[in-house]
Amino acid sequence: MARAAARRECAAAVTSPRKKQRRRVWRSARCTPCALTVWASLTSAPISSVNLRRRHAAFNLKASALWFAPPKCRKINPVPRGGRPKAPRGSGVRAGSVSNSSAGSPEGAFWLRPEAIAANRAPLCMDTDFSPASARAAILAKIAAAAKAAGRDPAAVTLVAVSKTQPQERVRGVLQTGQTVFGENRVQEAIMRWTDLRQEFPKMKLRLIGPLQTNKAKQAVAFFDAIDSLDRDKLARALADEIQRQGRALDCLIQVNTGEEPQKAGVAPKQADAFIARCRDLFGLPVKGLMCVPPEGEEAAMHFALLSKIAARNGLKELSMGMSGDFETAIRFGATMVRVGSALFGPRG
Repeated sequence: MARAAARRECAAAVTSPRKKQRRRVWRSARCTPCALTVWASLTSAPISSVNLRRRHAAFNLKASALWFAPPKCRKINPVPRGGRPKAPRGSGVRAGSVSNSSAGSPEGAFWLRPEAIAANRAPLCMDTDFSPASARAAILAKIAAAAKAAGRDPAAVTLVAVSKTQPQERVRGVLQTGQTVFGENRVQEAIMRWTDLRQEFPKMKLRLIGPLQTNKAKQAVAFFDAIDSLDRDKLARALADEIQRQGRALDCLIQVNTGEEPQKAGVAPKQADAFIARCRDLFGLPVKGLMCVPPEGEEAAMHFALLSKIAARNGLKELSMGMSGDFETAIRFGATMVRVGSALFGPRG
């Protein structure tokens, strides 16, 4: 009953323009979590013009309480029920008085303190000691060493910079090092990022390495230079129609789910041969090779070996496999493209 009365009093105070009533409710001993209680009660109420106004007012009150709270929270000593208020013996504090609580100390509510708010609002910035040119040179050196150890030509391995979700200044920094091949996961994100950068860096190539929906096939064919995630008949038919309609020469890679993980895209290894044949003969797609993403926690070498065998028996030369942590192993098993993200763009934060 007391809690319901406090909610009604809070709601009345939120909608009332009288500052005195607001101040009285805010200082009330029965209503310490004022803004949060009002917000919780109003969000479960039915939609109406009155409730909408109350929700907006309660939200503003809640935001004010969270962003402008002092470093130490106010603690109200409750008044004992019945008769005259009595102070607890030996406490030295009067009943009903307001005192500072250690709950608002940095250990208890650091996120309310000004330094925490400033840290929260601080923009994401790149490590000043990180150099994209040095990182790219180190990766290319590792690629060359791994290729020579496998008896291969280092020029036969292409570095694909995975720029998905990376800040624009980091992508520009990698572009300025001479990197020309990039991989993106989403069509819309790629269009927003690369529309202007393509005019500034016309030699760059863009590959779609993430799952593609059939309703985005038209945009993908028009914007990307290659589709590396072909994995089903419906998508193959949509890509074939768009490639013919737009008259573009677009390379395609088939994604194979070598770990047969249900949460991942890709055709199963047992169905890969039949799907490759359909893409070539039935849909007329320019299938150049295969792509895979090994399961986490498993030895990647066995998955790279499996993908190499499927490619060899189907006469495919391109193999996109290997990422930041295992691209040297992938080169040993015949990778012609390695996808590197964090090792090239640097750590976040």
